[in-house]
Amino acid sequence: MAIFRDTGPVADGIYLIDIGIWGIAKQMAIYLITSSDKIALIDTGTKHEVKTILKELNHLGINCVDYIIVTHSHIDHYGGIYALAKHFPKANICLPALAHNLQKEYTKKSKKMGLSNPIQMLKEGSIIKLDPHIILEVVETPGHIADHLSIFERKHRILFVGDACGSHHLGENFSRPTAYAPFFDHNAYLNSLLKFEKINPWGLAIASYGFATNIDAQKCIKAAINDYHTWKQTIIDAMHEKADEDYVADILLQKFGRSPGERLENRPDQWVKSILLGIARGFIYSLGLK
Repeated sequence: MAIFRDTGPVADGIYLIDIGIWGIAKQMAIYLITSSDKIALIDTGTKHEVKTILKELNHLGINCVDYIIVTHSHIDHYGGIYALAKHFPKANICLPALAHNLQKEYTKKSKKMGLSNPIQMLKEGSIIKLDPHIILEVVETPGHIADHLSIFERKHRILFVGDACGSHHLGENFSRPTAYAPFFDHNAYLNSLLKFEKINPWGLAIASYGFATNIDAQKCIKAAINDYHTWKQTIIDAMHEKADEDYVADILLQKFGRSPGERLENRPDQWVKSILLGIARGFIYSLGLK
């Protein structure tokens, strides 16, 4: 069992890239999957992180990407597809089939930019074959947002979960649900977590943040399930005390505290509270508490 939080190899042919999103280290990871034939990139960050991605690919001696896979339609996961599509004109752009607005945006913007990359829509059970042994299977995992997909690499039993399995500070036993309004669906989120538990992956590749193997992977999934229940009940109880979102966010900060990264970087209370307010609203709106 092991955890990985630095840019570099995390398993056979699998690489974590810390894209330094918003200028923050270890805030978001994307993943590179190599094989004897084709190469896939999972998620892109925003357009501002593309230079970092290309630098890391160059460092690895990679000058061609065959698939650019987007796990869901939040801009921190898809915003770099246009620049990457331009840089890799033969790459297949793989979007969630349920991400209708993103599909419309990509069609319009790619036409304007003169991009001609092939487009592939992914849904439950879709298969991407990188070589005879490295096969990626799409698993629909809504909750964080309705169009969220996860990718299961069969040979090594590695599950790339994007934002569907919570936010984790690996090695510090700290995690939070990725339950942000207005897209969060609490029932779908829990069902996706239970799906992860059933898949029982050897490796878990988390966007925020890091890669865990074996028992540590299982601990992450169990922590995400526990977070769902404890944060949900805390928010319900707080709303019963005082039906005020700011009050609920204060309760969350008091009970669950700052993340190790927030403490290390001494981020302002208002910055942290804005994160917690988004989670509070996610549960409040999904549960119909307001």
